[in-house]
Amino acid sequence: MVQLRPLDPNVSIFQQIQSDLSPVVLVNIFQVAEGERPAFLNAWEKDANWMKQQPGFISTQMHRGIAGSTRVILPAQAAGLRRFSLGQRRFVS
Repeated sequence: MVQLRPLDPNVSIFQQIQSDLSPVVLVNIFQVAEGERPAFLNAWEKDANWMKQQPGFISTQMHRGIAGSTRVILPAQAAGLRRFSLGQRRFVS
């Protein structure tokens, strides 16, 4: 099962989206079991391509753990949270 892990367990991503700071870097951390990695990568690629078309989007990357780690880190940069939040909610849901 893929699990979204908060970067700061005291402040959820949904709380952070309410902020109006800009620019911003959102960091999503997932635990992805080895058997689920292909489906996760496929879903991320589709969502990343969609997000690239959204207003305010700047960039996204994927960083995967090594040596058997199941950690996947997805930083995304946006011009502002209000515009980017629609894309982020699509990806998280």
